[in-house]
Amino acid sequence: MTVEGVVVPAGGASSRMVSITRGGHKALLPLGGRPIIDHVIEEIISAGLRRITVVVPANDDSLKIHLRELQLNCGIYLSIVQQSGAGVANAILEGASDLGCDKLLVVWCDEVFLGANRSAEVVCASEQFKEIAIALRRVPRSSHTLCGMAQAAQLPGSEKYFSVGGICEKPRENTWEGDMASVGGYVITERVLETLRSLSIKTHEEVPLSAALDSVARDSRIIGVEIPGIWFDCGNPDGYRRAVSAFDGR
Repeated sequence: MTVEGVVVPAGGASSRMVSITRGGHKALLPLGGRPIIDHVIEEIISAGLRRITVVVPANDDSLKIHLRELQLNCGIYLSIVQQSGAGVANAILEGASDLGCDKLLVVWCDEVFLGANRSAEVVCASEQFKEIAIALRRVPRSSHTLCGMAQAAQLPGSEKYFSVGGICEKPRENTWEGDMASVGGYVITERVLETLRSLSIKTHEEVPLSAALDSVARDSRIIGVEIPGIWFDCGNPDGYRRAVSAFDGR
C-alpha cells in the first residue's frame, strides 16, 4: 500500500506565537522571502506527492486565499478544508476524510528542514518496511518539554532506522531518558485513524497524534527514520527566529 495523499493540519491557534503573528496565521510568517507554508508544500511536492489537503481554521481567510494562489502556481491538487471542530485529531480526521485514502502522510504546517526532505525520507521508510513510519531527530534535554519524544531503538545494521516503542507528547522536565523527538512527518494508516477516533470519543478532549501512535506502538511496529539536515520548529518564537536567520543567510 502506497501513500496516496497528504494532510497538513493548519487549523489550530498558536498561543506561543502571538507576539510574532499579531493575530495572523503562523503558517504565513515570512521565511526566506516566502511564507512558512510554502516551504512545507514545496517539500511535499519534491517528495513526489501531488494530492494535498490543508485543514484551515474557520476564522482565517488569509490562509485560504494564499493557498488558492499557491495551488494555481504549483499545478497540484490542493484541497482546502475548513476545520469544523477543535484539535489536531479532528484536523487529521477531516483531512483524511477529504482525501478518502487509507494510507497518508501527515506533515505539520510550522516545521521545516534545511538540507533534507523529511517527507521523502519518511515515505521511503514506510514503503521499505511496509509499516507506519515517523520522522525523528535527536534533540537536547532542554527541548524535551517542547516535543513529542519517542522511545526509539536503532535497528541492527542500520544507521538511520529505528523501532519506535512509544511516544510521549511534551514530557515533564527531566522525566525522559531518550533523545529522539518526532519532527512533524508521519505516514499513518487506517489503524491510526481509528485509534484517533476512539481516543477522542473516550476522552472528550483534544487528542494529539502522538497519543494514537503510542497506543498503536504497543502491539504494532512503527519505524522511525532519523532525518538529516537542520530542523526548525517555527511553532515557537526561538525556533522561528533561528529559522529566519538560517534561511535569510542562504
